[in-house]
Amino acid sequence: MNKDWTGNNNSIYKTLGASNHTDKERQSEDFYATDPKAGELLLQLENLLAITPKEHELFDLTNLTVARIHYQNGSYSEALRIYKLIKEDSPYWLDATQEAAWAQLESQDYEGA
Repeated sequence: MNKDWTGNNNSIYKTLGASNHTDKERQSEDFYATDPKAGELLLQLENLLAITPKEHELFDLTNLTVARIHYQNGSYSEALRIYKLIKEDSPYWLDATQEAAWAQLESQDYEGA
């Protein structure tokens, strides 16, 4: 990989983010991109944040409402992105799928609709 700058051990800049394409010093808090333990910690966090089925339903209804607002404002791509967050096991999935198709039609994505 060619870079338009060079660094050395005395550089004040350190690599941030999820880039695995550097041999330079990394920021000390940048463990999530390189440390195998990060995956385990993420799974623990997901289990901690597990929601009940009723909360999941409320989350889907909220997403459906937000997507509808974006649709009404003409932000079809953002509406489509949010419609797709609603999973097939949701009672709102059919509504979201039909409304997503309308958003695709409005944005002239005829093949996607």
